Amino acid sequence: MPAQIITGRNPNTNQPSVASVIDGVVQTNTTLGGADISDASPLPSSIQRYSNTVTATIANGAAVSGAIDFRPYTMLVVEMPVAWTAARLAIRASHDGVTFLPLYDDMGNLVRFNGGAAVAVGTAYVAPPEIAGVRFIQLWSEDGAGGNANQDNNRFIVCHLKA
Repeated sequence: MPAQIITGRNPNTNQPSVASVIDGVVQTNTTLGGADISDASPLPSSIQRYSNTVTATIANGAAVSGAIDFRPYTMLVVEMPVAWTAARLAIRASHDGVTFLPLYDDMGNLVRFNGGAAVAVGTAYVAPPEIAGVRFIQLWSEDGAGGNANQDNNRFIVCHLKA
């Protein structure tokens, strides 16, 4: 029988507990990844997930937002504004925050929100997983054929970033 790891709280002390079950024998542990969890202290910051919220602006007459430093993150959710000139929302990537290129997946498709369909106002979208590992990103108002779809007013897109 393979080893099993069980996590939970001690019913007598309400403190976190981790136990191993090896060959039917339960062995209680007081450390997790080298961190002492016997005193119910929070997990060390080195294993906590980091998050942040920023606003990306696509200016009136433009198609791309300013640079977003995506280095410590792997996930992104965007909240579309209540007004939007019809377009798709794609990703542009950069290693230096200055020169941006359209981001393509391993099949040669542009990386877009909403499966490549036009995005709707007042809707939240999860970014495709291909953005993980990109250093800087821009949100790109894209016409569906790889060209710019300029917005007819300033657009403020709330971005929830998660490590």
